Amino acid sequence: MVMLMHAIYLILAVSLLILGSAQGLSQVIKEKFCFIALMVFFTLAGIALGQIRTLKVYSTLASFSVYFTIILCILTMGGVAHSPPNYSAAFKTRNVEQGPVQVQAFIGGGTMMNQLVGIMNIIYAYAGSIMFPEILAEMQHPWDFWKGAALAQTLIFVAYLFFGVFVYCYQGQFVINPANQGMTIYALQTVCNVISIVTGMVAAGLYMHVGLKSMYQNVVVDIFKGPTLGVFKGKIFWIFFAVGYWIVSFIIAAAVPQLSNIAAISAAACALQFTYSFPALMSCTLQVRKDALLGDGLFNPETDRCERSDTWFQFSRWNTFNFILGLASLSLAGLGLWSSIESIIETFAASGSPSSFSCKAPV
Repeated sequence: MVMLMHAIYLILAVSLLILGSAQGLSQVIKEKFCFIALMVFFTLAGIALGQIRTLKVYSTLASFSVYFTIILCILTMGGVAHSPPNYSAAFKTRNVEQGPVQVQAFIGGGTMMNQLVGIMNIIYAYAGSIMFPEILAEMQHPWDFWKGAALAQTLIFVAYLFFGVFVYCYQGQFVINPANQGMTIYALQTVCNVISIVTGMVAAGLYMHVGLKSMYQNVVVDIFKGPTLGVFKGKIFWIFFAVGYWIVSFIIAAAVPQLSNIAAISAAACALQFTYSFPALMSCTLQVRKDALLGDGLFNPETDRCERSDTWFQFSRWNTFNFILGLASLSLAGLGLWSSIESIIETFAASGSPSSFSCKAPV
């Protein structure tokens, strides 16, 4: 089940990157080309990129991607500070009417649905994933992983927090996702979109590689005893898997061209479980079993040994904090799915919103 959810999570992540890249290119060419055709273009590019079967090639690209992402954030902050919000994009994506920018330290009065969608997007931005074992398996020096993970989480937390507050202070309720597409300075917007497209495709290829390779190993090789990637037949299988992976991602992105809502569904269905539900519940069950191995047994003269007087599933053995955290996370996931689906329905019903598989860009 975890592997299935892992595959779904990465498919949704690739869908977001296809959609975001197509939105960026649409702004660059000023919507002079059919939007669905742009999504097909990035899908075909992803299929070609997906033929890379090792992470060694991605390591250099990923390093440059981090630097370009930081540059993108700096340029975006400069752009939003010297240009009005993109009212048209805000209306199309979130049905926000043009008006004065409103900034609040504590946003109240909004519907529970909108607040939950916002929470899900926060979770998507900061959440981890139980994909670390797959990444570790691909590394030449697995013991270096914890250093990279710690530095990455620190950078992401500091950069995202400052960036989000800065952009919101200038654009308020008109902020869109991704933020760089909310600028109105065309030259700067174009530069940011090009950088975003490059970094997005690198990330999409990495997500696809890790997710597909993990799924291939666990399903095709382990369950169905199929060929490994080291043989010729396995390489042929990989090609078809890569094509299918990107096609499914394209269908999702084209059917629901709502970046924030797809991110919210991904967070509620998968990222939330990988970060909070599964780790908490797994830690709870592990602690239960560890506690059950401790002493406090009674001596039985007939067997001449100590025997346990309790069982591992006694309530007193449960790690209460992890147990409550796990159940609370599952509850939040249910609410997140409900709010995301309702938000998708509401957005489609709003005026100006693009329809599924449309030539009209959502920004």
